[in-house]
Amino acid sequence: PTMALSRDKNGVVQIDRKKCTSCLMCVEFCPSASMYFSDRIPSPYKCVACGICVRACPEGALEIIDTGKEG
Repeated sequence: PTMALSRDKNGVVQIDRKKCTSCLMCVEFCPSASMYFSDRIPSPYKCVACGICVRACPEGALEIIDTGKEG
């Protein structure tokens, strides 16, 4: 309801933490179950395809691929 979610130029959904009120509606209604909440983090979060986990994986088991679809 606060328009805290938007897509960047690559189509990745971003959270504007200044606009987020932690109402958790995005977590409840996310069609792909990609939004999460933890009582240890003050607002909802999701993967933003930054690649940190890909670079950190010691086995090279992760990758970020462009499916050509908007998520």
